[in-house]
Amino acid sequence: MSIDIRLRTGFFETKPYRLMIIDRDLLLQPLNPEKDGKITLTEDSIVAINFLQKASRLEISTKGAVYNCNLDEELNSVDLFKFFKKFNGTKIIYDFENDRYGT
Repeated sequence: MSIDIRLRTGFFETKPYRLMIIDRDLLLQPLNPEKDGKITLTEDSIVAINFLQKASRLEISTKGAVYNCNLDEELNSVDLFKFFKKFNGTKIIYDFENDRYGT
């Protein structure tokens, strides 16, 4: 499974990427590979993953950086939970309207 996102690369700039899980790492694969490089986030480097449903936003915090992403498609909570369930040791927060759930 993969998720199409727009990775924030500047104050008003986003670029299209595809978010995938390869083994136990997150891979951000650019949809324009001739312009942008892929980003691999190892499981050990990921501190937390936050999903903000109301804003259709995903925030991935690592030991070295924070990756802010806008979701290109409407995802339901079940699909998103299934996507990230491989990251058992990672703090994952799902913010649905006014309800917050963490793992």
